[in-house]
Amino acid sequence: MRRPRKPAPPAPILIVGGGVGGLTLALSLHERGIPCLVLEAAKDVQPNGAGINILPDATRELAALGLLPGLDVVAIRTRELRCLNRFGSHIWTEARGLHAGHDAPQFSIHRGRLHTLLWQAALQRMGAQIIRTAMRLVGFAQSGDSVTANFADGTSIRGSALIGADGIHSVVRKPMHPDDADTRWNGIQTWRGVADWAAHEGGDVMILAGDTKEKLTLYPIGPGATSATRLTTWVVSAQLGDPARQPPRPQDWSRPGALEDVLPHVQRFRLPWLDVQAMIRATPEIWEDPICDRDPLPFWTRGRVTLLGDAAHPLMGCNGPSEAILDARALAALLARQPIPEALAAYEAQRLPATRQLLRTARLGGLQRLWIWSARARQKASNAWKTSLPRTKWPPLPANSRILQMKITIARDGDMRTVTIANHAKLNTLNSALLEQLAAAFDVEPDIRAVVLTGEGERAFIGGADIREMGAVTTPEEGRAFIQRVHGASAAIRACRVPVIARIQGWCLGAGLEIAAACDLRIAADVAKFGMPEVRVGIPSVVEAALLPGLIGWGRTRRLLLLAETLDAATMEAWGFLERVVPLHALDNAVGEWLAFLREAGPVAIANQKALIRAWEDLPLSQAIAAGIPAFAKSWETGEPRAMMGHFLNRRR
Repeated sequence: MRRPRKPAPPAPILIVGGGVGGLTLALSLHERGIPCLVLEAAKDVQPNGAGINILPDATRELAALGLLPGLDVVAIRTRELRCLNRFGSHIWTEARGLHAGHDAPQFSIHRGRLHTLLWQAALQRMGAQIIRTAMRLVGFAQSGDSVTANFADGTSIRGSALIGADGIHSVVRKPMHPDDADTRWNGIQTWRGVADWAAHEGGDVMILAGDTKEKLTLYPIGPGATSATRLTTWVVSAQLGDPARQPPRPQDWSRPGALEDVLPHVQRFRLPWLDVQAMIRATPEIWEDPICDRDPLPFWTRGRVTLLGDAAHPLMGCNGPSEAILDARALAALLARQPIPEALAAYEAQRLPATRQLLRTARLGGLQRLWIWSARARQKASNAWKTSLPRTKWPPLPANSRILQMKITIARDGDMRTVTIANHAKLNTLNSALLEQLAAAFDVEPDIRAVVLTGEGERAFIGGADIREMGAVTTPEEGRAFIQRVHGASAAIRACRVPVIARIQGWCLGAGLEIAAACDLRIAADVAKFGMPEVRVGIPSVVEAALLPGLIGWGRTRRLLLLAETLDAATMEAWGFLERVVPLHALDNAVGEWLAFLREAGPVAIANQKALIRAWEDLPLSQAIAAGIPAFAKSWETGEPRAMMGHFLNRRR
């Protein structure tokens, strides 16, 4: 009597691509008892690449796979992201990972080390027979409840599903989207490398420095050769091409870079704590890449075939690995609960809208905006962006463009600095670019005695924040990023070592009034007008509006903010907001009188007095009084009191 034949084991899920996404999927399927094969095109897999960031939601998924201890050995838990100008002046800072209140850390890590960690975990848990190299896919076919993958060596493998995790130039995607446009280049070329370099501060801070022309991104990604160093990745990016042109050819991607190509793009950087050129010269290997993505696909899934990671949604910058991890974990969870076709469809419905929003954010705001947005809100993105993005072309701006006419100008008159907001056509309103420039304008030289802040022309000091930019905000995270720039500019004024005088010649509204409140002294022309109209456009007055009760009292603050009245200069002087009001024609002479006094006063005493006044704002009265004693004693650390008192006494003889 024949024994009943055992049922054939289920066909494995075929994962094309053994990168971060493919290996995470394999480990996640194995965890759930779902058979799979990883089919990698490369014959010899090497730990290539430079630095990447694993954001908290992706870290949480890797921790669920038991990989957190391994990450702590080879990566850095990132504490902070700082944005600086090319001179190292602070623009804004944002906490990261656990320090920002997430329940998981953000890791900065060498891409090759992350890949090695996943590869070794897959080998140990699943066996070498599960990962096959030198398997270059050339085609596939679906039939009923299976998919057959065909490879360049003549091998054919049958599986229950096929997952294309084979990168931005995906072979799986091509027959699914034969008319898909080529990769889209934003005109930016990058050079990157990894060097063993001296740790900055605690060795866990990311730096983004530069301007719209050239940027330097710098962060530690692992332990260094000594306790005083860190394995540090750097990326230099520069706008070299026209985004409307075709992107560089695939064979020109990730090619070795040359020192003579990258060094000209860092000559303008003057970071006080880092010799940028020396670090780049000490880098063993330099790689050159264009920053490219693809327009969002209308679908990822057909039957038992779907896409994952860069094959589905290539992103500018270094956010791709985190997204691939999230793709993999979401897909594995669905495959454990539903039949394959339904699971793949549900995966697409969950992840495709979320990654569309990421791509949109990356294109609108660049790498730094993508980091901020994705760390805060990626899990909320599935309902935020429902439509495909059209292909965007960015032609060069005409020379007479208003955008090119908007700027912050800095002028020096001896030991005084004047900062002017030049957006006269729009009442000197402030957009994100101007706010970032403004924040950098108050890092003054040691011999500067005071700063005058004003607006271009006679119509306005600052007419508020740019309502057009705010009107284009679509998520709370974008709103948060914008208002943090307003706060960053105001905070820079308050932190400036020397007094800042607001010269208010015309309209002073909204964010302009908040910035004026952050100044140490305020003088206005009699024709100036003041108001906080935010509630009329659906937003509250925030950030440095909190200074108003201390200046004008709670009742007047409520009147100003809740009723959105427009008030004249005489009223604002009577309320205590303004120290002085003069006719418009006398405004510059009046400012000059204040500057003349500040020139005669002791510079150390003025700086100490400003710092003490700022401290008084936050201290109870008894502590504020006590704080003055060490501040007074500190004056004698220099010879200024003796010299100035001696001069005073000699003058009276």
